[in-house]
Amino acid sequence: VGIILAVSHELANYAADLVDIFYHEENEKASVITSLIDVIKVGFPKVQKFPDYCKEATKVGRDAKYKFNGSFEIGSQYHFTMEPQTCLVIPIEDGLDVYSSTQWMDTTQIAIADALSIPNNVVNMNVRRLGGGFGGKISRPALVACAAAIAAHHLNRPVRFIMTIEANMNIVGKRYACINDYT
Repeated sequence: VGIILAVSHELANYAADLVDIFYHEENEKASVITSLIDVIKVGFPKVQKFPDYCKEATKVGRDAKYKFNGSFEIGSQYHFTMEPQTCLVIPIEDGLDVYSSTQWMDTTQIAIADALSIPNNVVNMNVRRLGGGFGGKISRPALVACAAAIAAHHLNRPVRFIMTIEANMNIVGKRYACINDYT
């Protein structure tokens, strides 16, 4: 929606808390479906009980002495990384020096170059050793790096972007919910 620039991390977070976003619903009768069980109840998407690769497993169990049926649901989980998403972008004479906490440097580099309509080779990626992202440092750092790069490019000054852990958990995504039926 936007980028808030401030002279301190505290001031930026304070200003971000003041932002309210309202969405206009064109169809006020439309409802938001928030649980996986409700998605299945309304029939979208079509759920296939046993995919083709499970047929062999059901054939093998036909002569079993005992049969157990059940279902369990695993709710969505926040993708909790050990460190927040962060990036420092420094404009230089012929491009940008980008210090990103990413595990996928070329995607971050391409995203920045596309966002600014500049060649990839003027975006110099620097990544220190990192870990503990559990997948959260693969594609999501490109969002933070693009925001920092846009601001640094237009202001022609260094910009550091550090997400709070709360903001990180709200926007970065999570592991999706699953419903498991078994026999």
